[in-house]
Amino acid sequence: MKKLFLFLITQTFLISAVFCGLFTSVSTYTMVNPYEVNGKGTTAFIMGQTSGEIYSISLLDPESPSLLSMIDIDREIRSSIVNGDYLYVCGNNGFSVIDISDSANISNVFNSVKYYSEDLCIDGNYLYVLSSKNVVIFNITDPANPVLAGSFSTLYNLYGITINDGYIYLAANGMVMIYSISGGTTAAYCSSVCSGVYHAIRTNGDYAYAVKLGDGLSIIDISDKLNPVEVSYTELSGYSYEILYRNDFVYVAAQNYLFALDVEDPLIPFIVGTYNSPNYTYDVFGLGSNILTAEYSSGMRVLTYSDDSYKPNDLKSSETLIQQTDNVNISYSSGVIIMSISSEERARISVNVFDCAGKNLGSVYSGCVSSGNNRIEAYFEKPGSGVFFIQAKLRGKSFTKKIAVI
Repeated sequence: MKKLFLFLITQTFLISAVFCGLFTSVSTYTMVNPYEVNGKGTTAFIMGQTSGEIYSISLLDPESPSLLSMIDIDREIRSSIVNGDYLYVCGNNGFSVIDISDSANISNVFNSVKYYSEDLCIDGNYLYVLSSKNVVIFNITDPANPVLAGSFSTLYNLYGITINDGYIYLAANGMVMIYSISGGTTAAYCSSVCSGVYHAIRTNGDYAYAVKLGDGLSIIDISDKLNPVEVSYTELSGYSYEILYRNDFVYVAAQNYLFALDVEDPLIPFIVGTYNSPNYTYDVFGLGSNILTAEYSSGMRVLTYSDDSYKPNDLKSSETLIQQTDNVNISYSSGVIIMSISSEERARISVNVFDCAGKNLGSVYSGCVSSGNNRIEAYFEKPGSGVFFIQAKLRGKSFTKKIAVI
């Protein structure tokens, strides 16, 4: 669809958007060259890329992480996944299985010296390991003793994998690919979408979220597996390595930055928080209320992320409830839509334009406004003369303005 609108957010709103979300560094656990972080319950697992060391860290007190145990598997670690009482890790010398049933005494119970791998994934009783251009499949009915069950090949080097509802999604050197999978081992190619070197991918419902190495975030409509469509793309500073989807937010580990993006509307994602890391951030993982990152030059950083607009009213102090009434005053002049917005609290606002027949012509804006007064200006690139309706939705209320364009 042709874009009908070009938007300008005034400085007043831009400032409120920057502080719409807030990262707070709680603590750091120091180790050598961490590359991967994972966790279970109140225990985090931080892994070194070249050292092969795996640290089991207690986060009962996130402000004071404490070492529970450590092992050295003597191999590079690039990715990991927790499955019950086991941690599966992979790298350039194969993959290993770690028994984490006792976080104070983790142990290495299985090693494979084959299958150089960038990533792995588990679905039911099957482990999927990326090995160059291949997906190698293991039966893990006995989790500590993977048994080779099959494989399939692609034409491209593979860097990231996720599985959802009978489909495999692959982040590859050149594109994102979709395969159907049946019986755990029988794969069939469905389609491909996007272009570039994609490094990691996650899915939620009808959408996939894939990070392009050194570039940004693609959001893909995967409701039709044979015809996926990239519906939005967000450029990000730094190299985008890893991704976490959580509660309508996507967190992207991107070299010297950790980005939080609101993706409630996948067509219009927007950055609501940025943490400027002093070191290379290679991985991100959500554990409880904390966000964990692997920072290559320092260790594991424990962060919290807050956004007051997503807190239920009963979690706010009574003082915040005594505010002005929500209102959106919409005016139009010489091709510019001006919205003066009053909100009782930090909240989401969406603005759309409709024609006189009620057809939605497109979104003007979807984002956050702060508590109090806000102002948004949007240039209206008119599709033609006529009568149009501008509708803003704020905290469950609708505000509509009829305009005539000559």
